[in-house]
Amino acid sequence: MIEKLACKLGRNDEAGVTEILNGFRGNDKAVASDCIKVLYEIGERNPKMISDYALDFVSALHSRNNRLAWGSMKALAAIAEYAAEPIFENLPLIISAYKNGK
Repeated sequence: MIEKLACKLGRNDEAGVTEILNGFRGNDKAVASDCIKVLYEIGERNPKMISDYALDFVSALHSRNNRLAWGSMKALAAIAEYAAEPIFENLPLIISAYKNGK
C-alpha cells in the first residue's frame, strides 16, 4: 500500500482525490464506503482539497448506505468554512439528514 502513496509515485497533485471521489460516486458499496472514509479524513487534514465536492456529499446524505450518509456529514462539517454557499443552499436537507439519521 505504501508504494501507492502519491509521494512514492512522484505525484504532487489532486488527481488521487478525483480517483477517490469516483469510487465514492460508484456503484460498488464497499469501495464507496472506503472512499468516503478517505475523503472525510482528507477533509480533517486539508479541507480545501475536498471543498469543491460539497454537492457530492450533500447528495449522499440520504443514501441507504449509512456509512456514506454519516461520512458525508463529517466531510461537510470539515469543509464548511470553504464551501459555505452550497452548504447554506442545502441546509434544510442537511438538517433533515442530521435529525433523521439518514
